[in-house]
Parts: sequence; C-alpha cells; structure tokens
Amino acid sequence: MRFTWFLSIVVAFCMAAAAPARAENSSVEVLGLDQLPPDMTLVVGQVATVLRGEEPDEALPVFMTEEALSGLTMFGTLSYEGFAVASIAMLESALIEVGPAKMRSDFTLIFMDGLGRRATAGIVAEYAIYPSGILIESAKAAPVFPASPESELYYVPAKTVPSDLLTRMTDHASLLEWVRSNAVVPGASGGDYFVFACLTEEVEADAVLSLLMSSISKGTQGRYLPAQTLYDGGWLVSVGRLDIEGKRASGQFIKLVFGGGAHKPAEMREPRLIGAFPLQP
Repeated sequence: MRFTWFLSIVVAFCMAAAAPARAENSSVEVLGLDQLPPDMTLVVGQVATVLRGEEPDEALPVFMTEEALSGLTMFGTLSYEGFAVASIAMLESALIEVGPAKMRSDFTLIFMDGLGRRATAGIVAEYAIYPSGILIESAKAAPVFPASPESELYYVPAKTVPSDLLTRMTDHASLLEWVRSNAVVPGASGGDYFVFACLTEEVEADAVLSLLMSSISKGTQGRYLPAQTLYDGGWLVSVGRLDIEGKRASGQFIKLVFGGGAHKPAEMREPRLIGAFPLQP
C-alpha cells in the first residue's frame, strides 16, 4: 500500500566521501506520527500523497473535493515527486463545527529526497469527520522558503569539468550527484578548481547566491567571485572558478552569501552569510 512510505520517517542519508560543511539552521519543533490524533494522521497521509504527485490513495478512508485537490497542488504547479515526508510540524488544529465534527488544521510538511535535499510546504486544511470516512473540503498549500538555506561547497579540479557541464546537465539532482562523485579536497600545493556552491533546501526563483573570497569568516564583506548560476525548479547552484595558490590560500575563506526573493520581508531580502569555508582544511 502506498501509505507505507509515509510511516517511515527519514532519519539520515549517506553522503559522498568528500563531505561538505553545512550552514547552520534554526531547528523546528515537530511531532511524531504517534503524537497525532488518528484523523490527523490520515489527513496528513493523504495530503502528502497528493503533494508527491500521486493520485489520492484509495486505500485510505480520506476523500477530497476538487477544490481541495486544486488548492493543494496550486492548480498543478506544486509537486514533490520523488520526495518522502521527513517531519511534520503542527501549528494549529481546532474544532470549528460539530455534527459532523469539522476540523481546521494548519501544519507544515518537510520533504526530503535520497540526495538529502529538503523542501517545506505549509498546508491549511478543513475536513469533516463522518462514520464512513473523512472528507477534506478545502485545502491550500504553498512552499515555505528558508531565510538561510542549508548549503554545501565542493571543489572539482578544472580538468575534470566538461566545458558544457551546465548546459548539458541542467537538472539539479543530476548535477549534485556528479559534483559529489568528482569532488576533492584541495591539496597544499594549490591548483585550478571549479567551486560548486549547492543549496540543498528549496528556494524561490529570484533568490541570489553569491561567492565571495575573504580573509575573515564572518560578515558579508569580501571580493566577489565571478559565478554562473543554475536554478532548477527550486534548487540553486552557483559555480565559480578559482586558482588556489598553495600557501597563499592559508587563512582565506570562500563565503556563500544568500539574498531572499522579492516576496520576503525587506530584512529577509538583505544578503546574509549562510556558509564560510576555509580554502584549505
């Protein structure tokens, strides 16, 4: 039954040998499935099924109106195909009518895929509980974009990178797999490298990710590196080229500076440091 994937919470994923540092993120208080009321467990399961790009699961006693189905998928534009639910955050749940009982729930689903990429969706749903099952009468979902997305930084020798890499490999998942499998730790003697800054949390289309060089690890000051950006339906990579000059690289950092999209409040659009990585370990 398709619902079985939902009952397995994703705990961790294996990473490539050239494991990157990660930017810090504030934690979110979440509930386990065993803490949810039975009706909410069923509703969350059906909502997650739809958001993963599947038809509502007929094995579940949970039904949806056309309005609810369209609202969940943003009329077909929202889908987390290939992702599983990693965690659930309940924001609010209230009884709004009786006879039959009608509930209004506000919750967040955090999805994760096999590469460790994470996407968050906020959902508001109203549903009625009948003896024969649950009817989700209305529902709306929208992506929730982080202020400081999780990031990874990789070095790939320039001689390894095909000249048409970003035009030939335009989907984020394939590029991330390729980068992880070809990444190295820069040697003490330096060399010519491509630097791949990969965000592993979904971000908005007009978000900006910049690469800077600096001798200090804090703040957003530094020398901007020319970079090419790939944005693939929520997933962002910035790629720059850097000639690391051996001992002169000591004490230097590559900074990742992120600026949020236009829909965010002004203070969240300001460029912010989300990662600082020493050129040499």
